[in-house]
Amino acid sequence: MRQLSKKLVTGNKGFTLIEVMIALAIIALGASALQMVLQRSLLDLQRVQEKIMAQFVANNVWTQMQLGENGYLLQAGNLHGVETLADQAWSWSVARTLADTPLVLQIDVDVRTTQARSPFIEMRTYAHQPPM
Repeated sequence: MRQLSKKLVTGNKGFTLIEVMIALAIIALGASALQMVLQRSLLDLQRVQEKIMAQFVANNVWTQMQLGENGYLLQAGNLHGVETLADQAWSWSVARTLADTPLVLQIDVDVRTTQARSPFIEMRTYAHQPPM
């Protein structure tokens, strides 16, 4: 019996403290890299959501112009405004200029948050200018 218990004690091999520390360091580096990737992914997702909301605002402004709502007529000139969508204030501007082709308007719509300096979305479209 004494030989059996001695064999069990001498037969057990475990990890040394250095091996455990190296394994923990590798796990920590992997977790840190994963956290950085996840953080970047969340920032990218937020940016995509903002671009989608800005596209909705640009489409709303364009539709209002087509319908002649709020005095937004299809004629040359500039418009500016603020619209709230998804609890966010969006600043938009419309530049309407005559295109090279007669009776055609070039319409540029820029949408940004009220805090942003550069637009989230820039949309260009063309429309027939009704006679005045």
